[in-house]
Amino acid sequence: QSAVMELIELVESLSEVKTEQEALRQEMEGAVLKFVAAIVLADGEYRDGEKDFIALFVDSKALPGGEYRYLNEYAAKWAETATQVPNFFEAAVRYDSANKTGIARAIVRNIQLIGNNVCASDGRCGALERDIVQQYVVLLENAIERSTAEN
Repeated sequence: QSAVMELIELVESLSEVKTEQEALRQEMEGAVLKFVAAIVLADGEYRDGEKDFIALFVDSKALPGGEYRYLNEYAAKWAETATQVPNFFEAAVRYDSANKTGIARAIVRNIQLIGNNVCASDGRCGALERDIVQQYVVLLENAIERSTAEN
């Protein structure tokens, strides 16, 4: 949970405008939930440790259709999300470029930490789960590199 809270704080630091902050935060939370769901369901099994980990993020039992529907819907949405650099991350890259800060890299570290914790939540860390984390981290790192090359 601390990595998620730090991620939220980083995203909120990107903008002084409350409405933009809230939009970036909501996008970040949605991306993280999709990321987590995709990792949990990568191997097609839903174990007790993963259930406990999911409960840290959301009370999915209170959602229409329960936790399985929630996980399946979010995991399915990850396929598209994983191929796009999100707005909250682009905002971080722009902010870093203008202010010589390292927020984008901190976001990548926190996303990787969240992904690694999801992988390990059930006491095992399979190749499918690790691939999801690695591919997303590479996508974000490439976005930073492209921005650095342009400036």
